[in-house]
Amino acid sequence: MKIYLPHYSLNKKELESVLSPKVNDSNIELFAICSKDQSKFTRRLEERGLEIVGDLSKELENYINKIHEEITILRKENSEFDSNLKSRQKLDFELAMIIHSNLNFGRFQSINFEFWRWCTLNYFIEYVRWRWLNYPDDINKIRDNSFAVFRRAFGERDRRIDLLRYWLIGERLFDRSKKYYYLEKLSERAKTVDGPFQDYINNIIDNNLFSPNDMVSKTMAEIMLIENKFPTQKLIGAFKRYHTYINRFFIEGEKETFKKEICI
Repeated sequence: MKIYLPHYSLNKKELESVLSPKVNDSNIELFAICSKDQSKFTRRLEERGLEIVGDLSKELENYINKIHEEITILRKENSEFDSNLKSRQKLDFELAMIIHSNLNFGRFQSINFEFWRWCTLNYFIEYVRWRWLNYPDDINKIRDNSFAVFRRAFGERDRRIDLLRYWLIGERLFDRSKKYYYLEKLSERAKTVDGPFQDYINNIIDNNLFSPNDMVSKTMAEIMLIENKFPTQKLIGAFKRYHTYINRFFIEGEKETFKKEICI
């Protein structure tokens, strides 16, 4: 996909000073309540006079619409996972497939944080609210909810911008020969057992398991999350053992080596 990617003219710090509910109380309602309705939320953003550099191309608009359609179908077909935050996180791998398969950028676009921030705020704020809030309509939690939605949509940590987060999961686990095999298997597993899937996701998003062709991410997923049921502490221990090898001589290690030395 070779298309121009729009973004806000303000840099991250400037944009944060305009939108953060921690900086301006008027943004508490914006992120806690208006985020329930994308069109209302977008109008409120426009009222703040935020200038956008570049136009939304028809091609990108079509991809965004297709993502919306596919997420709607996913939620309908998996309504049993829609009740709370813990259940909804079981859909992360399928959400990653939807977003990555439609926004088929080159990996160099993973650092285009300005685009991902703009796109998440302008087109996916409802999904951020749905995914990350346990009690979205609790008036007593309005302040905390506004912080949570802002943190995920704006991305106080760039690689955690919500749309980018899902794209990175897809990018790390897509395989040229196996395609979305790892995401499909992880999704099946996440729906049937409780496990350290979010710990694993955080590690691959933060580049903690970076390697050629993301072999380390895929190998550890296959051994620890697909083949066997490992409790969270076991997986965290495996991450720590992997990182003790500073020279990363395991970066292209065989699967059996990982089993014996890392995933024990």
